[in-house]
Amino acid sequence: MGTGPTPPPVVQEEFSDGSYLSMARPGKEVRLRAGREGRTLPEHTIYRVISFTKEDKAAFIGTLLLDPKQYPAAELITLYLERWGIEPAFDEIRNRLGPGGPIRTRTLGGIQQELASR
Repeated sequence: MGTGPTPPPVVQEEFSDGSYLSMARPGKEVRLRAGREGRTLPEHTIYRVISFTKEDKAAFIGTLLLDPKQYPAAELITLYLERWGIEPAFDEIRNRLGPGGPIRTRTLGGIQQELASR
């Protein structure tokens, strides 16, 4: 999934949950890299756009989960908010741990000792 500040302009098909299908062409850099690597890309990619409000601002999720019956918009919005809602906690952990790299030990005492030495 991805988000953006503005919805894609081309609506291919609208669904009853308010989401819709749109199309995008791979960007220039992506096309050039694929060409250098000898890969062929599709002319367009079809994806689903789900709009919602986040912190009083319009937000959009772009996803390749195209079927609104199998993947209801409300469930995807909930998952998105849960996933990205935890990011501040991850940032706090990274800030407290600093640039020390991964913890190598597997025991509680070893973890405490390793963290205390950072």
